[in-house]
Amino acid sequence: MRYFIEFDYLGTHYHGWQRQPNGITVQEEVEKGLRSITGQETALVGCGRTDAGVHARNYIAHFDGHILDRNGFLEQLNIRTPADISINQLYKVNQEAHARYDANFRRYEYELSYEKEIFFHQSRYHYPYTKKPDLAILKDLTGLFLGEHDFYAFHKLGSDVKHTNCTIAEFDWRATPNGLILSVAANRFLRGMVRLLVGASINTGLGKVSLHQIRAALHHQVQLPINLSVPAEGLSLIEIRYPYPLIALD
Repeated sequence: MRYFIEFDYLGTHYHGWQRQPNGITVQEEVEKGLRSITGQETALVGCGRTDAGVHARNYIAHFDGHILDRNGFLEQLNIRTPADISINQLYKVNQEAHARYDANFRRYEYELSYEKEIFFHQSRYHYPYTKKPDLAILKDLTGLFLGEHDFYAFHKLGSDVKHTNCTIAEFDWRATPNGLILSVAANRFLRGMVRLLVGASINTGLGKVSLHQIRAALHHQVQLPINLSVPAEGLSLIEIRYPYPLIALD
């Protein structure tokens, strides 16, 4: 039987989601917990990669197995995983369901704080500079990024993707009492794309990059004169959607 598992993680101490030869990953830790419960190797397939230091809420992965007691399973897996990983829900799905390829909507948030918040430093980027990005200019970027575009200029080179087109459904900068938050949703994201979009937004809001240059980067796949990839700690994967409902296992 195939199951979707939903969990949160703080990515600070991990080299991203996907298992790697040189570094501890979230996938590795959850698979170790599953192996401890089932007594056999159980492979997880995640809804997407997150880079080192990036966080996730409501992350979805699938695995094959047989679960007799949902509540007991969730309890035991939480016991067997580190404190910065929280197992929240289990769903029984069709055998053909795929956590990554079936996902058709992904939402990220990037949180930037103007104050040095020591109790939140792992999940917010501390922006230490006196000059702040102009929120009105940041909001002007919404009209440029919404819809389908080629985001070649906003992804890390070396990615093994067949194309760099993405359809952005939401791009919204909003003020908080101590900083800014970007909420961005799309059908798919490229490697490093959100952090580069945030960096480009900040530079535009500071007057270092013009709206015309952003438009040229999108329409002609040319690099910006200044590229900025913001730190990972401010970025969280927030929401994953599928074209079918997920019903929790009883």
